[in-house]
Amino acid sequence: MPAELRTIYPNRTFEFGDSESSLAVTHTTAGPALDVQTSRDNASNQVAVFRGGDRSTAADGDNAYISYTLDDSTGTQSEFARMAWTANDITSNTKDSKVVWSVQAGDTLTDVWEISSSVAGEVTTSFQTGEIVLPDSVSIQFGNAGADADISSDGTDIKWIVPSSADVMVGRTGAPSPDNLLHVWAATAGSVTAATDTLLTLENSDTAIISILAPTLGGIYFGDAADNDVGKIAYTHGSNTLGITVAAVSQLNWTDGIMAFQRAMTLSSTSTFTVNATGISGTAIKDEDNMATDSATHLASQQSIKAYVDTVAAAQDTLAEMDDVTITSAIDNNFFQHTGSVWVNQSYLEFSKIAVPSDPGGEQGRLYLKEVNTANNALAVKLQKASNIVEVELTSPGAVCAECGSEDGAKDPTYDFQRGVMLVNLWCGHEYEIDLPTWRRVS
Repeated sequence: MPAELRTIYPNRTFEFGDSESSLAVTHTTAGPALDVQTSRDNASNQVAVFRGGDRSTAADGDNAYISYTLDDSTGTQSEFARMAWTANDITSNTKDSKVVWSVQAGDTLTDVWEISSSVAGEVTTSFQTGEIVLPDSVSIQFGNAGADADISSDGTDIKWIVPSSADVMVGRTGAPSPDNLLHVWAATAGSVTAATDTLLTLENSDTAIISILAPTLGGIYFGDAADNDVGKIAYTHGSNTLGITVAAVSQLNWTDGIMAFQRAMTLSSTSTFTVNATGISGTAIKDEDNMATDSATHLASQQSIKAYVDTVAAAQDTLAEMDDVTITSAIDNNFFQHTGSVWVNQSYLEFSKIAVPSDPGGEQGRLYLKEVNTANNALAVKLQKASNIVEVELTSPGAVCAECGSEDGAKDPTYDFQRGVMLVNLWCGHEYEIDLPTWRRVS
């Protein structure tokens, strides 16, 4: 660097030439290493131009990039981020391009954000990986100045706000304007529109279904200013019961083949009410615990139904009859194990650790998870050896570390016969080599 520049700009290095960098600016004091300003009194000023190559024959896909580097743990300058621009189409009158921002992820430079254009004049913005994260109380807004919609989270709730004059449509291609606040549209149902005061509309050209998927209970609750569940339609899956509540009182429990009214009911009609059941009177109701009559025209009493079901259930030997069984079918090579509340199929065995189990008989054995101490467990068995019941640990051998005193034991040793040593790795992290002074290969 010329002496004049060194005098004017001490502690700075300027390099020009055909080395790896045509221009290098090195700065060792406080402040920026490079400060570039265009001093023009214009509303718009071009500050810098980055030129990607000078190719004799350009081609689609040509790209250039700016690398952003930092020191890694070894003190080596490494590329931590990159901004690249690519010529999607180099045709002079139809040029289009893309810009890609990349960051290091697991020591791999990974594309994260891309803005790309096409010949048709379409511009797309896409995120290649990861998530878009907005902090609390920061929103995504649509329309001029967010006039059309605002989606945000305050750290507790997620809000989707639309103005009082706007509705929301969720639909497939060709969806019309929404009928009400929230309109889910798959295809047109015809000229019909949602009724007045509707908040949610589901529309399709043939079938529209609301699915409530829940393992315990699913339903629709009706509330008013005084009671948030004054009316209910609810399905309980454990008993396969459809229940109806009116005026905050259970009215009907409908199970498979049985409609059980929960209070006195009056069936009325403004016209003729006909019941075609010639067997419903007198002896048409039978109280037979064995259901011997097997009548298709008579009703059984509640007591006889319960007695018959209890008898049949007691005579069967299937897992499905156990109240706490969750197994629906057997699975090859699985174990049948109780979790403390239900029986389940498992592909593995789980043990609860114990201190010392009792001894088995001479012709028996016990496998268990042994609590060696508060920091160590071992898989062990109790079985007969030399006519005595002994405990044998099946997992890693015990060991006392000469370095830290840990008694957590060792992993399985490795025998390196090429070097004539045994390698022992302790769970505390220390390693040892033990010489094997005399050994020979046995065919």
